[in-house]
Amino acid sequence: MSKNETRDKLRISSRSIFDEFVTQNVPVTIIKASSNLMSYTDLSGTSHLIVSTCSDKSSAAGKAIADSKVKTMRMAEHLGLSHPASIACRNILQARKFLEIHGTIVIKPAVGSGGSGVTTNIKTDSELSRAFAYARKTSKIVVAQQHITGDDIRLLVVGGVFCSAVMRRPASVTGDGISTIRNLIQKANIE
Repeated sequence: MSKNETRDKLRISSRSIFDEFVTQNVPVTIIKASSNLMSYTDLSGTSHLIVSTCSDKSSAAGKAIADSKVKTMRMAEHLGLSHPASIACRNILQARKFLEIHGTIVIKPAVGSGGSGVTTNIKTDSELSRAFAYARKTSKIVVAQQHITGDDIRLLVVGGVFCSAVMRRPASVTGDGISTIRNLIQKANIE
């Protein structure tokens, strides 16, 4: 398998970090793409491991905070960082009250990443019920957040240096009256 084929098996965040290492001429090796496991060598010649977006330089405390939306929310509050109004909910009644206050909300599992279990733009009780059940498949505790309308932009910072920004948009295709949806998706993925 070629280096590019192996690279393409990395998740998008790991692939972005891999590409940034290559751009900066940092020696990097993909050890196991399906596990997003890589090694890189820093300027001092020391070899490091990186799994997904966590290197062996990442602290256990930092990982514990990043893995929990509730801990991340509390840390943002402690640091005085601006963020949407949020509440940790153990039951749907707490989420309903939050929806009544804010009108449009987001429901997400307290643990997890990559958007798994997340539902946005919730305005009705029936939407809330479905979203809450979906999030509970991943986590016993659910986070409700005020929905902020705008673009979803993810920033990549490696070693304290801004590397790239990606605007996330829901997948979509526009029919041409001839092609199947499968063919339209395949064509869009090639472009």
